[in-house]
Amino acid sequence: MGSLRVGNAPCSWGTLEFEGAKGEQIGFARMLDELAATGYTGTELGDWGYMPTDPEALRSELQSRGLTMLGAFVPVALKDPAAHPAGVEHALRVARLLAAVATEPAPYLVLADNNGTVPERTRNAGRITPQMGLSTEEWRVFAAGANLVARTVLRETGLRTVFHHHCAGYVETPDEIAKFLDATDPEAIGLVFDTGHYCYGSGGGDVIEGLKRFRQRVWYLHFKDCQPEVAARARAEQWDYFQALRHGVFCELGKGCVDFQSVLRWMRDTGYGGYALVEQDVLPGMGTPEASARHNREYLRSIESNYSAARSRGAAAARPVRVGIIGAGRIGKVHAGTLAHRLPEAVPVAIMDTNMEAARSLADSFRIGRVAGSAAEILAAPDIDAVLICSSTATHAGLVEQAAQAGKHIFCEKPIDHSLDKIDRALEAVAKAGVKLQVGFNRRFDANFARVRRAVESGEIGTPHLLHIVSRDPAPPPIAYIETSGGIFLDMTIHDFDMARFLIGDEVEEIYTAAAVRVDPAIGKAGDLDTAVIVLRFRNSVIATIDNSRKAVYGYDQRVEILGSEGSIATGNCYPNEAVISTASSVRKDLPLNFFMERYAESFANELRAFVQAVREDKETPVTGMDGRIPVVMALAARRSYDEHRPVRLEEIGAAVARV
Repeated sequence: MGSLRVGNAPCSWGTLEFEGAKGEQIGFARMLDELAATGYTGTELGDWGYMPTDPEALRSELQSRGLTMLGAFVPVALKDPAAHPAGVEHALRVARLLAAVATEPAPYLVLADNNGTVPERTRNAGRITPQMGLSTEEWRVFAAGANLVARTVLRETGLRTVFHHHCAGYVETPDEIAKFLDATDPEAIGLVFDTGHYCYGSGGGDVIEGLKRFRQRVWYLHFKDCQPEVAARARAEQWDYFQALRHGVFCELGKGCVDFQSVLRWMRDTGYGGYALVEQDVLPGMGTPEASARHNREYLRSIESNYSAARSRGAAAARPVRVGIIGAGRIGKVHAGTLAHRLPEAVPVAIMDTNMEAARSLADSFRIGRVAGSAAEILAAPDIDAVLICSSTATHAGLVEQAAQAGKHIFCEKPIDHSLDKIDRALEAVAKAGVKLQVGFNRRFDANFARVRRAVESGEIGTPHLLHIVSRDPAPPPIAYIETSGGIFLDMTIHDFDMARFLIGDEVEEIYTAAAVRVDPAIGKAGDLDTAVIVLRFRNSVIATIDNSRKAVYGYDQRVEILGSEGSIATGNCYPNEAVISTASSVRKDLPLNFFMERYAESFANELRAFVQAVREDKETPVTGMDGRIPVVMALAARRSYDEHRPVRLEEIGAAVARV
């Protein structure tokens, strides 16, 4: 996309959602006429009933003016659980209308608190303290209501929900935004980042810092400016929200403290390709809406030339990465959902699976344009830039080789193969074609493990001495799976081998394995093991142990500890909640998350984001083909150590280290 896409909202014509702040009620037809005439190409719905609620009539009004419907504001008193059912009902009514007139980009359901209705929050807007916030239980209810609305809207209409942080509501300050995002479902609900509300609600905070802080959840942008002198006076004289509003705290763009040139650079640099919606909050005495709208559009035109020129120079890199998905199983579904709902800088174009019904189901669920009949069809498609290989392990190496020959960038689930010869042929094809390859070792992108890596890399705990990794599954997989998995070391421990290299930042030179069948004799009959302790010796003399079991009855056990010369760092398990139950007989909490898809949900999204960024910015992927090869060497060495009852040096298996 070569130019900035800008919309404007009905509130800029005085149709505010607050009863106490409504201006002259200009009819929707005049509003749309003036909006289009002043250079905007998108709008939002406004209050229910302001625009036509018949889909055909609304579509006609929009199309006749060349306008795109971008979203609709839905306030719900989320703190009150009794308000949730009515909120869901209203949100669905609005979302169904939006879905009926949807074009590109798809509109958002803009969810918000019932702002301006709580006296303390309204009275102290712009100067909120932590003591005015929600309690832990109130946050739980608030987030549960937001999740209910967002998940219902997504399930029933396919539309995504963004939450509007807002002054005079319970989500105003940066820390409140963070709490809300931490407590809500990242698959179902994102953030509409409002520059003016962030500036005023944060006490004059840096908008760019806010955008960076919440980058992963910013799906939509609202442009609003904040007049610093009015904001300072509002704080000094303790105006309530509506007083500040009437005095013009949200001024026209370019007349306040929001650095919109930096915001445009942020949009350009992060690949944000969606709309920016201007919200002016024009009130009586603040001039005509049409003149204000024209000023705001002209101001944005005056600063967007650098944005447009930079995006034009890198048009291929700036457009969304067009992705084909090979494999519609469990992990294919996860990645399809991430592309569809969480990565605006990428778009799923096609999907295939040998199970055509599974492929069609995912295509319908995530609005993927077409279902391909074969992997070859995806690899030959000129409108696909990159492929995700999510099929069975036996197909990985061949598909990597074919994708490279077709000139596609490649994201491949682990392992590339169980055979080093096949891996090497695939990597040679990638090198020859000059395409990107990232291997799906998602745990590197988990926030806990990333923090451990930073502690080692920065020297925070001194020189590492010992590493201990605990990795235990809640239950073993079916025997049919075990028979084709390549064994525990190539299927399960391979993640831990990669994690050991990643955390220590050095290569392993020797492995010793002690292992047994302790969980299920059928696993032994299938030629595999289910319980193991593996000792790794690194080139830098760090000693590591990996503790594996196919069955931990209490849940998915994923822990790490590193002891260094100046301290240690450890990560524990993740739990579905932080509640602690204390009785006369015990103190306890609920079991850890019981499945890897729950425990590592964010890491799957983060690894795809890193891959897309590498493609767009033409830089090396964070998990290279060699990062995919070395853990296979380690797995083969671990099995040989068990079979031969001795330590095995990696050089006995393959030239793993020599290739680094």
